[in-house]
Amino acid sequence: MATQKAIDFILNLKYDRILRQKMSGLAPQEVHPFLAKIGYRITTDQFDDAVNYYKLRCPSEQDALLMDEIRTWFKYLTSKIIL
Repeated sequence: MATQKAIDFILNLKYDRILRQKMSGLAPQEVHPFLAKIGYRITTDQFDDAVNYYKLRCPSEQDALLMDEIRTWFKYLTSKIIL
């Protein structure tokens, strides 16, 4: 069930530009509370499982690369970057 939420979340990410913009403006510690607030109580592992689910079903290599980009973007948003 939770992995299905992560799958739904990825689908929304692909098509909802406003959601991506809102998330890009969040601090790393704000991402998971924001997701919970909009109905996506998912862990990083569930998110990775959902990306892998989509990658296995991608019709082209380009689509699979898009899933890798989404995974990288999400990891960037949820990690602290120290410069």
